[in-house]
Amino acid sequence: MDDDSFVTSLPAKLLGILGTGILLVPLIAFTLLTNGPISTNGWKTQQREQEQTPILYRGSPEQDLGQEKVKIDSSPSKFQEFDPIITRVAHHHQVDPALVKAIVMAESGFDPLAVSSQGAEGLMQLMPRTARALGVKDTFNPEHNIDGGVRYLKSLIGKFDNNIRYALAAYNAGSSKVKKHNGVPPFPATRSYIEKVFTYYHYYKDKIRYTTAGA
Repeated sequence: MDDDSFVTSLPAKLLGILGTGILLVPLIAFTLLTNGPISTNGWKTQQREQEQTPILYRGSPEQDLGQEKVKIDSSPSKFQEFDPIITRVAHHHQVDPALVKAIVMAESGFDPLAVSSQGAEGLMQLMPRTARALGVKDTFNPEHNIDGGVRYLKSLIGKFDNNIRYALAAYNAGSSKVKKHNGVPPFPATRSYIEKVFTYYHYYKDKIRYTTAGA
């Protein structure tokens, strides 16, 4: 190419380069916004946020327990009807009301008509045989069920020298199983049950503390 032809074609080439650059700007911006920054070695770096499970003790109704997530229906209507009974009966038998609420939640979800596949009945899921031994006349009557369940829980706490974990294991799997294994039986269902109760316990304990402080 001679000098004249180069000079003559230069403006056209510059315009072509500028036009290509203008077209590339939106494409580069879209790439950055979609895929994140480009690192110096040419590879795209992405940061993915892991979903965080809300902490139960801050008032959220969910806490991560390994593979299982425990959910609590914290709406007042779920347990408001039975709260006065639980509080009164628990205080009468000198048992922590928060612990009783936790067991009710773990056992029946505050359903007074709940029946398990094993035949346990009512709010605290009393087996008919246990209910008869406790003198509970109607396991589906919240007052009778809670009173019998709290008395049974208190007897287990005393039997296992105030070891709440052992008492809960006995409530779930039976005293004989706890004695046989000299502690919490190696049953996944029982271990999961204990962790659920403790999780619910902390929730209701904090709720009671907050309510008392605001009174």
